[in-house]
Amino acid sequence: MGAINDVEAGARYRALAGLGLAREEQKEWKAALTAYEAVAGRSPDSSLRDWARERVTAMKALLKTGNGPTAPPKRSEPDKPAGKKS
Repeated sequence: MGAINDVEAGARYRALAGLGLAREEQKEWKAALTAYEAVAGRSPDSSLRDWARERVTAMKALLKTGNGPTAPPKRSEPDKPAGKKS
């Protein structure tokens, strides 16, 4: 049963990462930051956590400088780890 919970958690945090990307695309920086912080803090996937931490740093820098319309370069979400099914 632990494996099922891992899949569900993985899917949940991938969905949150996707929400962050959508919010970022809509220039809703604070909402994107909130989603990324959740992924960075609790995702069971280390690659996704690392990616989210990069996005958190970028969003914080963006909010700090007040450069709302000029988003930092965005990297796409990392690939799923090998051997895992969705």
